[in-house]
Amino acid sequence: MRKLGIIGAGLIGASIGRFYRKKCHVLCIGRNTKKLLFAKKLGCCDEFSTDLKRVSECDFVVIATPVDTIVPIAKRVIPYMKKNTILIDVGSVKGEICKKITPFARKYGVNFVGCHPMAGSEKSGAKFSREDLFKGTTTIITPEKKTKKDVILKVKNFWEKLGAKCVFENPQKHDMILAFTSHLPHLISYSYSQAFLKKFGKDRNVRNFTAGSFTDMTRVSKSSPDVWSAIFKMNKNNLDKVLSDFQEQIAKISKEKSPELKNTLKKIRNEIEKF
Repeated sequence: MRKLGIIGAGLIGASIGRFYRKKCHVLCIGRNTKKLLFAKKLGCCDEFSTDLKRVSECDFVVIATPVDTIVPIAKRVIPYMKKNTILIDVGSVKGEICKKITPFARKYGVNFVGCHPMAGSEKSGAKFSREDLFKGTTTIITPEKKTKKDVILKVKNFWEKLGAKCVFENPQKHDMILAFTSHLPHLISYSYSQAFLKKFGKDRNVRNFTAGSFTDMTRVSKSSPDVWSAIFKMNKNNLDKVLSDFQEQIAKISKEKSPELKNTLKKIRNEIEKF
């Protein structure tokens, strides 16, 4: 890989750039010149541009933007990309993205592979980027059946160099699982924080009554609203299903009485500890 193009200078894109600058030339592309300049000063890229057509210079391109922008951006840049170029995304939803981009990319001889790096935090922006962000994490790769094996291998190698372990899954199952393991916890956190603020938002003294469990419950509600509103919307069908399951469990547990409640909680604790 001689030139890596990264569209989006947020936490994920900037972190990828920080690492790969040591291995190849990195071009960061985006809309906001100030953010791009800031990313360059941090060492996240060798150069930057607001011109999407410059993907034509790259032999590997990463779209690192919110999920609702990935398809429109891909359809804008693919016609300018060289044949056999590899294009990946980093979105937390894969079904709709892969379904819409893969056949479009194939028409232009571009190899698209959906990816989801399970890295990051509630903090966003290049300011919090790190070249070791992906070390010890997992990246889920969601290739289609017709994806070339050598392309899959190159994408796998791309993430492994960053320090990530790669696993493979189909886009639809990815979205079903992530609805439970990631999207639902974020929805719960936002909802809990909203309920808390409605009740105690004007009482600063309540801070003295909070500890670890409160911090754990509210942490991810500090995540980017742009990112998460788009995720909730795009994976709504799966999220609705797991939310229904969750609400059913809350209702069931809240109605139980001692000693049944104690036994239920004990069983849950023992099983989740073994997971």
